[in-house]
Amino acid sequence: AVVSTQSTGVDDDSALMEFFENRDDIKRWKELRRVAVEKNEELATQNLSLKPELESKQEELVELYTELEHQKGELSDLQQQQQALSDHYAPHNILARLKIAASEVEDEAETIAE
Repeated sequence: AVVSTQSTGVDDDSALMEFFENRDDIKRWKELRRVAVEKNEELATQNLSLKPELESKQEELVELYTELEHQKGELSDLQQQQQALSDHYAPHNILARLKIAASEVEDEAETIAE
């Protein structure tokens, strides 16, 4: 009697599984899952195909950044030179040097006159 109950339980399990597998909503869910897996695989393949281009662009970016840093250093040097020249040739500095030179020439003239 125990054996027949067990085989009936197995049959019930099979019937229950068949019932769920044949439901339309379960079939739709399985189809949606299959489509999602396929799309995911397509995206993964596409991403992997773009990897060499990405690596190339990353190398280019590193090179451009290095060049940017170099150019920024040169710009800073040129700005310092420009500031020094601007200070040197500022009107008030030129006037001060002219006054000093005129005073020196006056002193020399007085020395020569004596």
